[in-house]
Amino acid sequence: MKPIHIFLLSALVAGVTSFLVIALRGDRTHEADAHAATAAGESALFAQSLSEVSARQTAIEQSLDALRSELANRARAETRTSASDIDAAVERALERRAGHAGAAAGASADAAPETAAAKKFDARAALASLNDPTLSQEKRQAIWKEISDAGALDEVLAMLEQRASDDPRNAAAQIDLGRGYLQKVFKAGGGPEAGVWANKADKAFDSALAIDDHNWDARFQKAVSLSFWPPMLGKQNEAIQNFETLIAQQGGQNSSPQFAQSYLFLGNMYTQVGDKDKALATWQAGLALFPGNAQIQKQIALAQSH
Repeated sequence: MKPIHIFLLSALVAGVTSFLVIALRGDRTHEADAHAATAAGESALFAQSLSEVSARQTAIEQSLDALRSELANRARAETRTSASDIDAAVERALERRAGHAGAAAGASADAAPETAAAKKFDARAALASLNDPTLSQEKRQAIWKEISDAGALDEVLAMLEQRASDDPRNAAAQIDLGRGYLQKVFKAGGGPEAGVWANKADKAFDSALAIDDHNWDARFQKAVSLSFWPPMLGKQNEAIQNFETLIAQQGGQNSSPQFAQSYLFLGNMYTQVGDKDKALATWQAGLALFPGNAQIQKQIALAQSH
């Protein structure tokens, strides 16, 4: 039975009890006031009061019986309604679940080809291809793009980190790790995350230079990556110093076409800091050593046209 029904029954019983108390109390008061009446008169009056109370109590009990019957009927009706509501709710829940299951199955079916394509990509084979010493910069970057597009960048990076950790005295392993971190820089764009990966790359190149101070790849990669840091971070002078060191070290080594890049980037850095004369002189020195380099020729032509 609901609380409201219990409350109504309690109120009715309390009313009956109150009525009896009041009636009895009223009779006693009347007795005290009518002390001069005869004993027979008092008995008749009391009997009449009891008769009235009895009649009223009977009426109240009949009302209570009717109320109990009505409440019982309502309770049965509510129970039937609740059961019906529950059944309907269960059906709706099952329908929703079936709909979600169908949508999930459809999503899985749509994602299946993409997942299958990702599984076909051999991250280890791609990493092995990056170890080819004859690989051009353009081809190397194309392989990195394939790795990134396949969603395998983190997997390849984990392998590079493991290899560098297993062989900490291997400069090439540190350089490859630094290159891997740079790919994360490119993917992150210009946000704060890019700075985190750029720092990791710089430290990897430093580790390689700690092993071999004259390692051209390590210093070139470090200098180039520093050259792309925002000027407000003050890395320009550090980049210039590394390019200058690189050119000085190249003088004692057998010439290689890639050495021309040191002159190209150093001239570009001088331009960034506003020293156009040094930039032109650097490019001209580079062109003297590498007369067929089209990029240096272009920079000289642009500088002389202004």
